[in-house]
Amino acid sequence: MLFWEGAVVTVLYGKHEGRDFFFTFNLKFIDFIGGKAFYNCTNLALTSLPNGLKSIGEWAFYACSNLALTSLPNGLESIGRVAFGDTTMTSMTIPASVTSLGSSLFSGNNDIMEVTLEGDHDTLTDIFGIATALATVNITNDTTPAILSGTVFPSSVTSIKVPSSAVSTYESDWSALTGVTFSAYSP
Repeated sequence: MLFWEGAVVTVLYGKHEGRDFFFTFNLKFIDFIGGKAFYNCTNLALTSLPNGLKSIGEWAFYACSNLALTSLPNGLESIGRVAFGDTTMTSMTIPASVTSLGSSLFSGNNDIMEVTLEGDHDTLTDIFGIATALATVNITNDTTPAILSGTVFPSSVTSIKVPSSAVSTYESDWSALTGVTFSAYSP
């Protein structure tokens, strides 16, 4: 159970001897969201996160079926593995400030169709997981293709849009990706 009033969130933490125990916090003053913080909070319907947020822990929003985020705040630095797994978000923009991406971020999310990576990444390691609807990945600023480690893109990805000056470089460096069309990103 979750109660939401502006920036204040109250979550039913548990029950003991017939009594409910709640945890209340103000999102305006949070700089990190710990691992499994909102795990399976199916009523959580956040549309944004606070600007001072620096880190999102592993499995933080897993199975939050009403989560409605489409972008993350500038200044965010790290996202733990499976942070948005089994959610129903349809798109996500990850800001350039994020330098650490966990694995399988959207694993089990069968609704996400488009992800935009604004930053430069040296290596991408299995960041999307099993996201069967993911069709388009936008890489807006990185003109040097990252090293791909593991199964970075699900087989559903058919379009990768990159800076116009780097299309041929991506086609060459990521030639092992089959069924993918590379084209110039345009906002």
